[in-house]
Amino acid sequence: MVSVNSPSGSHILYINVKSADPEEAKLLADTYAAVVQDFIAERMELRRPQLIQIAQLPTSPISPNIKSAVLKAFLIGGFLAAAVVILLYLLDDKIRTSDDVEKASGLATLGILMKQAPNDRKVPRPDPSQPMPEGKYAFIRRDLSLDYAGDESINTICSGIMFAGKNMKRIAITSHDANNGKTYIAIRIARAMADRGKRVLLIDGDLRKASITGKYRIKHTSKGLAHFLSGQCALEDSIYQTNIENFYLMPAGEVVKTPLPLLTSPEFEQLMDFVAAEFDLVIVDTPPVGVVIDAAEIAGKCDGSLLVLEYNKLTKGAFRYMLKTMEQTQKPVLGCVINKVTLKKLTQKRYYYQYGGSYDYAYYTDKTGVKKKKKKKVPSGSEGRGQ
Repeated sequence: MVSVNSPSGSHILYINVKSADPEEAKLLADTYAAVVQDFIAERMELRRPQLIQIAQLPTSPISPNIKSAVLKAFLIGGFLAAAVVILLYLLDDKIRTSDDVEKASGLATLGILMKQAPNDRKVPRPDPSQPMPEGKYAFIRRDLSLDYAGDESINTICSGIMFAGKNMKRIAITSHDANNGKTYIAIRIARAMADRGKRVLLIDGDLRKASITGKYRIKHTSKGLAHFLSGQCALEDSIYQTNIENFYLMPAGEVVKTPLPLLTSPEFEQLMDFVAAEFDLVIVDTPPVGVVIDAAEIAGKCDGSLLVLEYNKLTKGAFRYMLKTMEQTQKPVLGCVINKVTLKKLTQKRYYYQYGGSYDYAYYTDKTGVKKKKKKKVPSGSEGRGQ
């Protein structure tokens, strides 16, 4: 590429040559300069123009300008990255923290439960040589224990429920979608309350997709809620004492395709009145309210409800819809539980070292007979696993 230009008001000509070969560019520039000198001297009948500067052999390419290109790419890339981050932040409305819950609904967060490692440990089978307890008896074979952080979270949730008032005895637990952990939370709350000495009944109210008996390997249950509401058994035949002290269970029984007639029947309302008088606390595990309306129907017969939100999955719009549906029952929503929260390894380590060890004091008598106190470190494992 060859170009010739002259600044306005001057008699200077600039010849520019661009070529992929630097030696070729210099040769062409010098050649064109000589041709221009001859052309002006011959055609314009002037003396031969003076050559002010010969072409220099280029030492570096003029295009592309790598430094300029890199700088522009960095600036443009940084701007686009910042724009994308800001856009994602503005568009992201997932529930992650208690602040997100409060801003979206004004509800309190009763507890935040970290994601637990799968626990497939089984409780040993009862000794066949030992007599079974009298009455209906169900055996929970899956280990319900959690790590230290999990136990503390469940205990915090239980304390929040107890502070809701002594009349808050029947609580429906639901979520927006399936697999958010509502059954997991329900059975852990029931277990923790039973450990506190409360007489607790857990009702599997999900008649469309009952999962408690299968998921927690509960044996020796044949009748349940569906059988009682449909008149196939008496109430005492559908409630089972379990191998956990103070823990009673009413399984769903048979799966029902259209359970609403049973849940809206007078028998269900009479059942809820009866169990409220017989037990200190009744936990009802209900279907997801974002899928079917069963949870709202059940909550209408309870004293309050508890919403389980899966961390970083539920949007604020879906959360508001769930809350609006539950508020239509005219029964209070006690609060929310954020489930399946994941933590960074650094946070886990800090938590472990903070709660994982302690000091104890032991007394001993020295050779002179004087009683002295000696401090000793308790191993971290004795405090429970940090999470």
